[in-house]
Amino acid sequence: WGYFLVFWIGESVLKELVPAFEALEAPVCICFFLLFIFLVFLSASGPQNPPLLQFSDLFADIPKRGILFLILLAVIVVIVQIFRLDKITADFLLAIIPPEIPMVILHLLITLAVIFLTEMLSNTVVSTAFFPIAYFISTAHNLSPLPMMIAVSAASTCAFMTPIATPCNALAFGEMKGTSFRIMLISGLFLNLIGAMLMSAWLQFIIPMLYG
Repeated sequence: WGYFLVFWIGESVLKELVPAFEALEAPVCICFFLLFIFLVFLSASGPQNPPLLQFSDLFADIPKRGILFLILLAVIVVIVQIFRLDKITADFLLAIIPPEIPMVILHLLITLAVIFLTEMLSNTVVSTAFFPIAYFISTAHNLSPLPMMIAVSAASTCAFMTPIATPCNALAFGEMKGTSFRIMLISGLFLNLIGAMLMSAWLQFIIPMLYG
């Protein structure tokens, strides 16, 4: 690790002090990478001091269930992109929401839609897709778009049922021994519903107090 620290610091200093080093940066980094691989995986000082890592360590204890969740996520993303399900969902919501619907119900519906879509899709993707939807729905109902966009922002981070939408969560959940996916789904469903109701009430009563 000392070699790595010296190279990391030295490379940054050279870029600042020697402008010509920028042209050599790529080959120098490649050479150091090869040296680092040799030192980590192959070099050994003796039988009592083996290499830090073996190549078999790269494949040991891979969370198979986590990899399965990642594959499922990739399949879902491909299906959404092929069939344009995000646009279909937006058009469907705009078509079914009547103009005279109470604001609290409108907040609840949007919050629930965002939460349950975030169970399967990235929260960034869902929030990006729903921001224009929230704006158009609000203007169509002669409402300020701010509360609706706050609802989208908050709801996109509140999916509790599945770890599928976030790759790191999928890998972590796949490695946990003795965890029950069924219990996670059931408890997450209740958390989603409670969270949607709390956010809707907050948007209905607290936001007007804060912003007037």
